[in-house]
Amino acid sequence: MKNSLKALILLIFVFSTMPASLAENNHEVLVQRVANDIYKVWTITFNEALDPSTVNETTVLVKNSFNRNLDVTVSLSADGKSISVNPSQMYVPGLEYELFIENVASITNEVLSPGVRMPFVIEEVKEEKVRNSTSPKSQGTTSQQSNQTTNNNQANNSPFTNNNSSSSKPTTSQPSTKPATNQQTNTTQQQAEKKPVHLTNVKVDVNSMVSNVTVKTSNFVAVVRVDGKKMHYQGNNVHELAVPGLKRGNTIKIDAFSSYERGSLIETINHNVK
Repeated sequence: MKNSLKALILLIFVFSTMPASLAENNHEVLVQRVANDIYKVWTITFNEALDPSTVNETTVLVKNSFNRNLDVTVSLSADGKSISVNPSQMYVPGLEYELFIENVASITNEVLSPGVRMPFVIEEVKEEKVRNSTSPKSQGTTSQQSNQTTNNNQANNSPFTNNNSSSSKPTTSQPSTKPATNQQTNTTQQQAEKKPVHLTNVKVDVNSMVSNVTVKTSNFVAVVRVDGKKMHYQGNNVHELAVPGLKRGNTIKIDAFSSYERGSLIETINHNVK
């Protein structure tokens, strides 16, 4: 029994390719991992099949640096030897997280002990890297066409110009600008109608003396401010603040921060009090 227990633990260590240390809460702590995917899916492989009844969101979980559990989907592979941990919402770049695995057991009733704790962080993507990754790439272009386009662009100092004057006329004619304007308007409307990701619900109980503002957030929010005033955390991702002099028809600005630093703003909404 003891050998099987060690095998389970050692395989996780081999998978991580990093050394580990024993924490005071009896978790084996792996060295921090760094990922660049805000929807990173972690996969942990074991040396023998696991009992499916012991693999769930209570035995495999992710916490942020504020010790709050994140919503994740935990799944077991067909052979029962691998666990996948998929976040329901994006990880916030720069914020630290920890993946916990505890009380999972194999089909032979061997329990993973001690549990495993793996800290990780999502690296912040630089603006230049984002710009390069999102730039459109031409497909199916011959080398001759590519060279011709390059020469044209250099000569005209624009990636959209072409030496063929007849082909450039439709792009500058009045009829072709109308659909673009409509498309731009639709895009703007869609952006305006986009629902908040982190400030999921706002409720205002209006009172002639002091009104109470309640904000429900995602797991990635640490601090919420209403018109610059810090709200009080009530637990379960709920923040509240008493605001005097608030009337129906007023607009309040609500900011969500991923940490206690003001530079960590991740979302802002303007809420109309009804």
